[in-house]
Amino acid sequence: MRSLLAAFRSPSLPVRECALLAAALLVGITIVPIAVYFSGHEVFGAYTGGGLFRFWGDFFVALFRGNLPWWILALGPYALLMFIRATRVAWRQSARV
Repeated sequence: MRSLLAAFRSPSLPVRECALLAAALLVGITIVPIAVYFSGHEVFGAYTGGGLFRFWGDFFVALFRGNLPWWILALGPYALLMFIRATRVAWRQSARV
């Protein structure tokens, strides 16, 4: 954890981006599937494959098989950060005009 924080403070842009990607991917493979499971449980009912850990296991199996929808789910936090960055740049550019 300490090295990840040190990478965020690094003056090197590639090191910071890799640390940001690693942190976002960590959120994408831990927190996002839990949120998807519980929201799906509330909306659609019980998961037919079992409980939360079974869903998480199916999530990792799908990732290792290379299923695109599951990779989109895992990379969602990083994509959200990139969208926020692009929006900030566009906002700043429009303020200059």
